[in-house]
Amino acid sequence: NLVGTLQNYQLDLDTQLAGKPIPRQHLTITGRGNLQQFTVSALRTDLLKGVVKATGQVHWQPTLAAQLHLDADKLILQELWPDWPENLKLNSRLVANLAGPKLKITQLEVNLPQTATKLVLHGEGSFAGDHPHFQTTLTWQGLQWPLIANGPAKTLVSSTNGKLSAVGTPQAYQLQLDTDLQGKDIPKGRWQVVGQGD
Repeated sequence: NLVGTLQNYQLDLDTQLAGKPIPRQHLTITGRGNLQQFTVSALRTDLLKGVVKATGQVHWQPTLAAQLHLDADKLILQELWPDWPENLKLNSRLVANLAGPKLKITQLEVNLPQTATKLVLHGEGSFAGDHPHFQTTLTWQGLQWPLIANGPAKTLVSSTNGKLSAVGTPQAYQLQLDTDLQGKDIPKGRWQVVGQGD
């Protein structure tokens, strides 16, 4: 349902989506916009046996800018990733904004509520010109592979906590890793690595 004028319109969308690359889902969107911007006051989709909700805003005049706040709850990824453990749920939160060529991720959090696994990413970057640059930090806790293991003997590798930082450009970047690590063929220890690449 779309009502109003180009200077002030209201959109209400309620539809079912399905396709080979797109998981089957029920999607609803409510928003309002004009010739310069569109605001999503509510987006909800039921997919992958969970729920995704989002709000946001996008401006295309005078320059491209956008804000997004997204929450995913209890998704099961088997439909996209056949090796995903049965009934393992994933929760996620994303808060990000775009201002011209500059992207900032205030928060990207992923956790598996049935385990101790939690990952948090934040960072920013610019894609202007021939030399884009970035600065990001990833932290984690309770990370292991397989994601669910039947006892310590089945765990191939695990990390109680860690941090990975990346800064620079694709042509000249620096990585810094600080984590504990242990596994089937890896003695328990603390790993601290600093490296550079291009």
